[in-house]
Order: sequence, then C-alpha cells, then structure tokens
Amino acid sequence: MTNRMRFHACFLLLNVISGFQAYARQTTKCDTTEAERAEVMRRTLESLENEYEFLPGSLSFPPFAQPAGRYGLVAFDGKVVNPPALCEITSRVDTPYGPGLCNYSFVLGPRDAVVGLFCTPPPVKYFSLRSYTGFRFRPQAWLPAVELADPDNNLTFNTTGRLPREGPYLQGKREGSAESDAAPFCRTAAFVSTGDGVTARDVRRALANAGWAATATNLDVVSAEKAYFRDVRRPWAIDRSDAFVINYRVSQPIDSAAVAPYFASSYPFYMLRHRPEVSSATSNRELGNASGAPAQATLPTSGYLNMAPGGNLGHLPDIEDENAPREPLTTPPLRPRGTGQDESYLLPTLARLEEAVTAYMGRSRGAVLHARWEMEHILPDTQRCLTEPDYFPIAASVPEWNLTGFATCGFFSRDCLYTFLSPPTTGKVDYGDLTFPRNRSFVFLGANQVGLEKVTYSNIFMTATAEPQKQGRTVNFSAQALEGSANWFLPEDPEAKDLFAVTLTRDDCRQGVLVKDGRRGGALSTDEAFCTTVSEGVLSYEEFVYIVERKYLEPATQIGPDPDEVLPPVVLVFESPNITGLGFERDAERMEAMARF
Repeated sequence: MTNRMRFHACFLLLNVISGFQAYARQTTKCDTTEAERAEVMRRTLESLENEYEFLPGSLSFPPFAQPAGRYGLVAFDGKVVNPPALCEITSRVDTPYGPGLCNYSFVLGPRDAVVGLFCTPPPVKYFSLRSYTGFRFRPQAWLPAVELADPDNNLTFNTTGRLPREGPYLQGKREGSAESDAAPFCRTAAFVSTGDGVTARDVRRALANAGWAATATNLDVVSAEKAYFRDVRRPWAIDRSDAFVINYRVSQPIDSAAVAPYFASSYPFYMLRHRPEVSSATSNRELGNASGAPAQATLPTSGYLNMAPGGNLGHLPDIEDENAPREPLTTPPLRPRGTGQDESYLLPTLARLEEAVTAYMGRSRGAVLHARWEMEHILPDTQRCLTEPDYFPIAASVPEWNLTGFATCGFFSRDCLYTFLSPPTTGKVDYGDLTFPRNRSFVFLGANQVGLEKVTYSNIFMTATAEPQKQGRTVNFSAQALEGSANWFLPEDPEAKDLFAVTLTRDDCRQGVLVKDGRRGGALSTDEAFCTTVSEGVLSYEEFVYIVERKYLEPATQIGPDPDEVLPPVVLVFESPNITGLGFERDAERMEAMARF
C-alpha cells in the first residue's frame, strides 16, 4: 500500500466514524444500530478506495415547504463537488425554490455514484427516494426538475424488512427475528445512485463483502440516455454537464410526534468519484457524439430482475462482461398506470352531493353559488421538460399575479397524479374568483380515492400563490380527515361514504349549523369537523390563492393512478349577498364608525 493510499484509508475511517456520530445519533427507532451501519459503510468505502475517491455529505430535511410531510435532500460541499461557476449561474435561474437549491445540487461523472446507508421513517402513508435532473445548462440554464425513472417507494423499497424471516439482516451479524417482516418502516436500506453498471456492480460487491444483504440495496438509475455527465478533461463552462438533485419524500405520518425526531435527523451519504488514473472508461461525450449528447448504449431489460417474494427485490443490472470499462445504464421499464377500473359510477352521487351542498349553503348561510370549477389532472411531458427551456407545464406566466412562470416539471413524481385548477390564462377561471374576501366560502367536493383503494394517500389544499405550500400559509386536508364528510349532506346514500365535501370559510363554522337549526345558539353539529375557518393571518383577504390535489400510489400498480380512472375534485365558490350578514357584524360596526367621521 502506498503512502497516498494509507493516508486515504485513515482519512476514510475518520470521516465515516465522525459522520455517523454527527448524524445518526439523532435518528429514531431503527432495526440496525449506529455502530453497525458505520462499520458496514467503513468496510464498503475502504474496499472501493483504490478506484474511487469519496466526498462526505448527508441526507437531511431542510425547511422546504410540504403541507403533508417533509422533503429530504442529499447535500455535499458545493465548493468541493461542483465547479465554481455552477452556483453563480444557477443563482440567476428563476425558480420557485430560491438560490439555496444549488446547495443540494451536484455534478456526476459517467462512472461516479452517490451511496448512502440510512434508516427508513416511522410509519407514514408514503416515502420515496429518487434522483432528478435538477439544473440543465444546454442550450441555456434552467430547472427541468424531472425524475429520470420511477422512484423507489414504500411499496417497492428494498429494506431489511423485506428479508425472509429466517434470513439475517446483516450477513453474519444478526439473525432473523419476528421483526424481519415485510414492513418497510424503521428499517435500514442501502441506496446507490449511478449511471453506470460497472460502478453499480463495484458498489454492490463492496456492500456484500462488508456484510450487507443484496436484497436491502436499491439502485437509482441516472439514465445515461437522458443525462449529461461531467467530462473532467474539459472546463465545466464548456462541458456544461447537468446538476442532479436527490429528493426524499416522507408524507403523512401516522403519528406526527413519532416522526418529528426523524425529521430532525441526518444520515451520512458519500459521493464516489471514479479515479481517472486507474480508469479506462471514456466520457459520455465519446460514448454519445461529438456534441456531448447523452450516451445511447442500452442494457437488456432482462437485467432488471424481480426477485419475488417481496416486490422489486434486487433490481440491480446483471452485467455480463465484468471487464467492460463502462456500461451506461438506461431507463428501466416504467411501471404502467391503471387497472381498468374507473370511478364513473360515482358521478350521479357526486351530482346529488353538489345539489345538497348548494341547498345547505343557501339555507344555513344565505350564500349563493358564484363559481364552479372542475379541477384538471396534470401529466407533464418529461422529455419536453428535459429539452425545451420554454416549456411551462405547471407554473405558467400570470401577469395579473406578478408571476413570470417557471419552465420546470417541478420535481413531480410518477408515483403521484397531480390535479390543479386550470390556469386563469385559459379563461376557465376568473382571476378575481381566486381571492378569499370576507363574504366568500369555498367547498371542495370529490371522491375519496384512499377509501376506494385507488391510492395509498392523498391530500387537497389551498395555498397562497405568493408562497405556495409554505407552512402557516396553507390549509391542508388529508383523505382521512375527509372521511364521512359527504355523509353529513347525504345521510341516506350508501355511496356517500366514498365521497367528500369540505368547507373553507371566513366566518365561524358554527354559525351555519346554528342558523340551519333556526336559532342562534345551541349545541354544535358534526358539520364543524368538516368546515375550517381560515383567518387573515393564514391567507389575507387581498391575495390570490390556489388549490392543488395530490394522489399517491395505486396499491395494485405501485405507481400513481391513471388520470382516466380517477375523478378530479370540484370546487364550488359561494358568496353571501352583503357584507353585514352571517358573521360580518364586525365589518358593519367598522363601516358605521367610519361614517361618523
């Protein structure tokens, strides 16, 4: 061993130990200990040290907005892993996420990898981990924010919980027990993100030699036919390779108190840089074409194995030629959407629910229907997101809102079906109707797809267009919170249990119930549970609001639902005819006081 290699080995040991001490001690319940994970990672990186340099980083949960949970991101020291000009250029890109996103972006060489060993969260409705093309710089700088393949999620993730009951968690270290069932929560998983099959094989072999089970390892394919990898032989200003982002979604905890320490924790992740002096691998410029286009090499789809039982176990590529200097990985087969079963049979009941809500709002609140909108499912064209800097599938330019628009796929996931209001630029929605003055109420109607087992979790929310999804500026409803809401309006209809109807209003939710009873005063009704009073501190009277629904993971397909099979929500806007009735006495007093001056 050379002096240089001895230095790197010692440096490796110190970094792994200090990394786990700094991060993992804050984690919640897990089926492996901090010491076990640190030892596995130390052995793994030590065996790879001859061919790869490593740079330490972490998986943590920065304060990015998410009304139903948190986003985790993998971060490295940008001054070390990225060219100096990258953050300067990305700071000029107009995005919804601000300049800080550069700190969670990184470039990759064609043989590089990102590797981590982490614990999965306590029980939640959904989690997933996936790489995205964050920033792209050809022909200009913009934010595609598009995933390169299907994510691994809580229905497909390879963890220690997916091992057979009689098998070990760590080879030779711990015997199986009653805990080693199929649950993916509070388990341990290895994550490998790379665009190269040889590198994937190197890391898989190193993990196995370190005592880690292959069936608890996940390969995140950075698709070679879609990505621009770093060519270190050229200045980055000329190379203009992509900057990638690894996004970790953790949504709708079963127990918020139990998951809070998890959101406060971090896990060590490592960037593996393939050493060019020991590599015969060529750059993607040579494997593609002279202009630096992504490589077109393709692995046979049979290399992506489904090692039943337990879902997509061991979906690492089977490399036939172990002496090959490089095997670019292309996009694995995508999971198909849809089961052939739709929700059209609920349309008559949904129409009756709308009639009942309209009648109730008029009778109890003196409100009349002002506007009605059917929301629309959105499936961005990911290829256009990667190739067209002027493609605006989500956030179009709305001058009336002072929004210039964002050319981005917005880190959308194929695990989800997103449903928005039509942009006001289409003429289907009036700009003025997307404000929330004192005399206005909004009612959301729709099918509860969680109860119908069409999705694993869903949520619908109203948010401020100026600060979308920001905590304290968003009113969010989970599917569980909506259960039984339609039954209040249609108590005799057996299909009402599969629908929801929730009200957002400025006045006291109790007023409508009491007026319905023909008096002011008396006991509260269950209507209060399905009505939310929105204060001016959350959404002001003057600002524009927006409404979004998200539907994650159809259990039968392990991917987002088919837009042709699920009903979009309907939004009803009601207005009271004058400002002095039904809870607006305070405004009347102000007007009377002003008239005296």
